[in-house]
Amino acid sequence: MNTSAQQLLESGVTAARRGDLDGARRIYRQFLAEYPESPEGLFALGSLELGAGQPGVARDCFERLAELQPALAEAQIGIARAHLAAGDRSAAEIHARRALGMSPDAAVVRRECGRLLLSLGLYTEAADSLSKAAILVPEDPVCRDSLGQALLLSGDLPGAEQAFRDAIRLDPGTASPRFGLASLLLG
Repeated sequence: MNTSAQQLLESGVTAARRGDLDGARRIYRQFLAEYPESPEGLFALGSLELGAGQPGVARDCFERLAELQPALAEAQIGIARAHLAAGDRSAAEIHARRALGMSPDAAVVRRECGRLLLSLGLYTEAADSLSKAAILVPEDPVCRDSLGQALLLSGDLPGAEQAFRDAIRLDPGTASPRFGLASLLLG
């Protein structure tokens, strides 16, 4: 990638970091007009479009990314998220499972697929994926919180309590595991 392309990508990142998400989307669209096969540009624009409530556009970006890099599990996760945001739960599940099958030993893939499965109401499978992610990255409070939710909803109350307590220990300022633990303890 040449210097001007790298600078354009960096300006998109800068715009997103300062909260100018529309500006970042414009920059990434401009970047992709010049470099349509850029995995970085496709992933960034897909993520921003998903956050902007444009699941169809996001899905198109992630599907193009999956065509360019068929072994990239993160592309399948993006496609799954886009389908979920569009209300197509069965397609979201298919792509989440595909991503999990592609990289079963990657902590981020396990965590994100677990969170997708949790959103789909597949609590036992979500708990399994998140438990494995927690082993791979034991200091991840988001993973522990999601694991607590999955265990709570699948009926493993002692496991849920431990996962929530671990999430609070790892990030004492986070509210979500506190709510989960409170709902568990207050029954």
